Amino acid sequence: MADDPVPSFVMAVYGADAHAYLRYRQSAHGSPERELHDCLAQLIARDTPSGRRVLDIGCGFDGYLQATSFASYIGIDSSSAMLSLHPLRARPNVTLIQADVDDFDYLSLDYNVFVAALVLNYVKDPVRLLARVRRRSCYFYIILPNPAYDRAACRAVTNVVELERDGFRFVYYSHSILDIQRILQPSDDLKLSEHGQSGPGVPHMYVCLSGRW
Repeated sequence: MADDPVPSFVMAVYGADAHAYLRYRQSAHGSPERELHDCLAQLIARDTPSGRRVLDIGCGFDGYLQATSFASYIGIDSSSAMLSLHPLRARPNVTLIQADVDDFDYLSLDYNVFVAALVLNYVKDPVRLLARVRRRSCYFYIILPNPAYDRAACRAVTNVVELERDGFRFVYYSHSILDIQRILQPSDDLKLSEHGQSGPGVPHMYVCLSGRW
């Protein structure tokens, strides 16, 4: 693990330096992520029935469901600093859990909407994780960095991406979108949408996979 830069990045940026990342997200540079989460909230409100029981892994401080009704919301993140900034933390039907999403036991949780927004790129084995969270008739929304954008933005892309965007450095795993699509099957009406185009001719920054198991 010592040679793997991703866990060190997660601990440093999303743990110890969570407030600096929040300032980045609130700045003009963070607008693609904000727009992405706004779009995610619209998709969930449009596609899923009322009485939503949401499980949001790697939830960080994103309160994109503030204007969306839900029966319950469970957010899991490894960073207590991020969770302390979560806008939904005071609501009675919200449970925030500090835990490693890769090792957490999901069997006891009750949910019919599963969200993994920009978190599987910090998980080395997404196949194992998705097999553990899969539930029959559960809606899912999975957002990943677009490998095509990574290739355009970086000089070389291996299984670990290291890039700097507007002065903020990111380090994460690069997973094949086709591999993730295969993991999600069988599912009803699997959709792929792209988000966050930063300029003409530039690939979109993010890919969203959604459907129902």
